[in-house]
Amino acid sequence: RTWEYSADLGVGFQGEVANGLVEHHLTLTNGAGYKSPDGPLSGKAAALRLSVFPLASNEDFKGLSINAYARVNNLGEKVDPTGVDNKNPEMVYGAALGLTHKFVNFGAGQFTRTMGEGVNKVDGNVMTVYATGHFRASEGMTIHPLARYDIYKPDKDNADADRTLLVGGVGFKFFDDKLALIPNYQTDTYKVADALTGEVEDKSHDYVYLHCEWNWK
Repeated sequence: RTWEYSADLGVGFQGEVANGLVEHHLTLTNGAGYKSPDGPLSGKAAALRLSVFPLASNEDFKGLSINAYARVNNLGEKVDPTGVDNKNPEMVYGAALGLTHKFVNFGAGQFTRTMGEGVNKVDGNVMTVYATGHFRASEGMTIHPLARYDIYKPDKDNADADRTLLVGGVGFKFFDDKLALIPNYQTDTYKVADALTGEVEDKSHDYVYLHCEWNWK
């Protein structure tokens, strides 16, 4: 029997400036594992999020935020001579617009992902839009409609790798939001090339989920 151990220890710093107008969150982690590291930075990651609340003084729209995000993975590339466990440098960065309101949350953003170096470098991106609602149906129950749409392009030079994800559902919370039942429907659309003809056609998988959660607050 072979035992493998991993860890992802790190530190985080967060805070706000200008009376809450700007929030920052920085994390530094050692990567998902400490087995046979090749260098002091092998597999390390750093991430930074900055959020600006331009209407922080407005009671109705203080939840409006403009967010910038950047993450660097695998600082100090770890090279495996066998090629099995290579850790290529990876960077994710982008921006998002968010709104947290009494009755609705909304967000939209685009993020770019680059992996590898030189001729092996691959650029991709993700675009996402989501919205959730919050309505009180009775003294002990709230209703939360939700919708989300993602467009994932893992390689911007290869349109045949594109995927889309559509999620829709309604959440029900009971007993002061302690119990949550969230049935939702998801459609994952992607492209598949025929092994014989090479012809590319659209495929999709449909899923139905029921998410249950109990919060002991």
